[in-house]
Amino acid sequence: MPRFRIIGRVALVGLTACLAAILAGPRGAAAAEPPGALRHLAGCFEVSYRFVEDGVHDHDIRGDLLEEITLDAQDGVYAFQHYGIAKGRRLKHWREEWRRHPDGSFTQAVIGPSDNPRYACTAPFEFNQWRCETPGAPKPLRDRERTDYQTLDRENTLQITPQGWVQVENNTKRTATGVAVANELGWNEYRRVDEGRCRPSRE
Repeated sequence: MPRFRIIGRVALVGLTACLAAILAGPRGAAAAEPPGALRHLAGCFEVSYRFVEDGVHDHDIRGDLLEEITLDAQDGVYAFQHYGIAKGRRLKHWREEWRRHPDGSFTQAVIGPSDNPRYACTAPFEFNQWRCETPGAPKPLRDRERTDYQTLDRENTLQITPQGWVQVENNTKRTATGVAVANELGWNEYRRVDEGRCRPSRE
């Protein structure tokens, strides 16, 4: 009799371990829940983008714009894929991959629509705000036709809340020899909306 009890306990422990492994796997609920403020990055959002430089090279993109952001979490990497929603169509946009380090800081790597690495930066979160500087980043797509500069010194600030977030940019545009030709301020706003507004694009 005691022997059967021992075998029963071993079987129960083994079953519990298997269930725990399944739930903690890369696509389990625990793995898919990013730490801290990052958990609010996925969802359906109304978006607007504004970049102010000199009145000539400014960009102001607003209107009925939607962006769906999905999450794929694997091996400690939280990948948020952005999709632009236009006229019911879902278009692949950029991707950001986040990693948390033992010291509590986070690295954000930005990847373009063609899976081309754009830039990466590491900094801590403070009060749901992440601020980071990346010198020498590639020229953004919005300026792809310009020839007066080649690289961008980026200063990105993300302020995240459950209702969405704001990305503020303070950028310096430089020639190949490092001469600054312009400063630019960016204000990109993501306002969370009902998930159903992004759903038609997936049907």
